[in-house]
This record gives sequence, structure tokens and C-alpha cells, in this order.
Amino acid sequence: MPQITARLSPGIRDRFDDYATKVGLDASELARLLILREIHVGRLSRFAKSHPGRAGTPPKGKKERKLTAHFHQRLRRQVAQFSKRVRAARLSREAAVRILAEQELVEKWLAKALKCARGGLHER
Repeated sequence: MPQITARLSPGIRDRFDDYATKVGLDASELARLLILREIHVGRLSRFAKSHPGRAGTPPKGKKERKLTAHFHQRLRRQVAQFSKRVRAARLSREAAVRILAEQELVEKWLAKALKCARGGLHER
């Protein structure tokens, strides 16, 4: 099973876990969704340029926690597409996932999208 793993600081990982739970997913599922979104939206290069410090490796000794997005074999093409985008942004896959996770904690794109979808469903 293809996978993409990143290390996050304990504080960021705790916030990511809490957020994932609030939107009804586990952290791995949310990470996979954010990666798939990036393939379609393509904002990683912009994020990397506007926040260059986020692209680095977390400081050693902070007991980083792993975040792993698992992909079914039939989705291995998407893993390759993500890797291509990451290379174009001059990042590692780990740095890219870290940026996407941190950005989602700021934007809360999925929570907003789900709220809109739920609102639209109730109106019908």
C-alpha cells in the first residue's frame, strides 16, 4: 500500500487530530484528502514561497509525531502525481504534507465545505 509520511510537532499533530475528528475523519484520511486536493488545486508552490520556514524539517529532539496518509494500490498514480508537484515546488514529500496540514489548520477548508454541503442538503 503506497503511503506518504510526515513528522509534525506534537502540538500541530494534536490540533490536526482534533480537527480531523471534528470533520468526521481520522488524521490519515484527512491527510490523504488534503494530498488529493493539492493534486487538483496546486497551491503548494505558493505556500512554500510564502512560508519558507514551514518547509524545513522539524527540530530534532521535539519528539515529532508521524502522520501517514495511506493510499490503496489503485491510487498509486495519485501518489506519483503528488510527488511530481512536490518536486516542482522544490520540497520533500514530508515538508509538503507538513505545509498542507498546517495550512488546513488555518483555513479549515474541509470544515467550511462540509458546513456548506450540510446547509445545502437541509434546504432541499
